[in-house]
Amino acid sequence: MGRLSSAQARAIDELSPAYMLSADQPLDAAASFGREAPLMLEIGFGTGTSLLAFAQEHKHFNCLGMEVFQPSIANALKAIHATSLTNVRIMDCDARSAVQTMLAPRSLSEVHIYFPDPWPKKRHHKRRLVNAEFIAKLAACLRPRGMLRLATDNADYATSMLAVCDAEARLENVAGEGCFALDAGARPLTRFEQRGQALGNRIFNLVFRCRPEGTAANPLS
Repeated sequence: MGRLSSAQARAIDELSPAYMLSADQPLDAAASFGREAPLMLEIGFGTGTSLLAFAQEHKHFNCLGMEVFQPSIANALKAIHATSLTNVRIMDCDARSAVQTMLAPRSLSEVHIYFPDPWPKKRHHKRRLVNAEFIAKLAACLRPRGMLRLATDNADYATSMLAVCDAEARLENVAGEGCFALDAGARPLTRFEQRGQALGNRIFNLVFRCRPEGTAANPLS
């Protein structure tokens, strides 16, 4: 998806063997990264700003990005190569299916979903990435106390994401049920986000933690 420039096409051809993983088989993270380490997944990494910043600041993490937009993949490959990061790999895949078919239960320490397409028209809401079915799959892949971090500048989508994640029994809202996080924490601001803020758009941040196994969502029930 997306038209590539000649330089971007060359980057994919030359750099894919070093940094891209196949989406055709279950992920063996230790083999793919050459080490055992906590695994962070960013879905739809766009410009790659947050993916690479996290990898640079958390070098004890293995960092995996999933994206379908080819120019973004090409640009990310060039950036990874330029920074000589060894703890980043990317996949050209649709996360909806890849999460279920490629990731083992309790294999992720962090999941980041920043500014997914809000599909603002009501008739298109069914295309939104963040829905109950997908969040349930992600929650099953999170380790106990693993973190799920989301952000959007679309108020309707934010309300929907909050309701969906609050309803998932395996997740605990760090800010309190029904509440958005006060800020982005250590997350770097993307160029998309900076443009939105310049236009006065509110940024909605959500932070959830996977409950320890056996912990009830509501201990009073």
